[in-house]
Amino acid sequence: AGRRATKESLVLLHVNMRISFVALLLAITIAVALACSDGQFDPDCAHPDQGSCGVACCKLSLNITGTTTLMVKNQLMKILADGGPDGSYALTVSAPGQFGFTNWGGQLPHDTWIGQSYHSTSFPPNNHATTGPYRDTQNWLISDVGNNILVSGFSISEISSAFGDAGQNYYNIINVLKKLSPHSYKSSTKEFGCGISQHH
Repeated sequence: AGRRATKESLVLLHVNMRISFVALLLAITIAVALACSDGQFDPDCAHPDQGSCGVACCKLSLNITGTTTLMVKNQLMKILADGGPDGSYALTVSAPGQFGFTNWGGQLPHDTWIGQSYHSTSFPPNNHATTGPYRDTQNWLISDVGNNILVSGFSISEISSAFGDAGQNYYNIINVLKKLSPHSYKSSTKEFGCGISQHH
């Protein structure tokens, strides 16, 4: 009887450990998937936009020194191809049929790369269920501006009538810039949207 009780206890312990592990993975997945919800998950969500582009949007730019457009493109492409900082990004195929980024240097005055990605997000409404996923599109521009490489990122909410974004579009760009240039991302500039006109 003692051996049977010990065996049952071990089985119960194993089951409880598996349940706890699954619950932990689920909690991590939900935290990542939710991203921005009125700024409560990440301080980078504290830049909400309200309809600057008809829907919510945000454009940031960053100058990076000591590199080339090709090196920046390769690094940015790897970040996005791996799912980005939170695992919710994906690259798209360009108009010429190239995956990720296209070099338009032959048609523009400088060596220029243009690419596109999207970020998927779920948001919790007033109850405990989640809604979504919603997708935001990011357009990326990498160009040689002389002594620096300029990286511009523009994120826009895809869903119609998305007047507010809870800071998600700013989050979509700044978190990639952090990964791309950990030492200089803080010097990034808000170019448009990002709640600029709503927070003077």
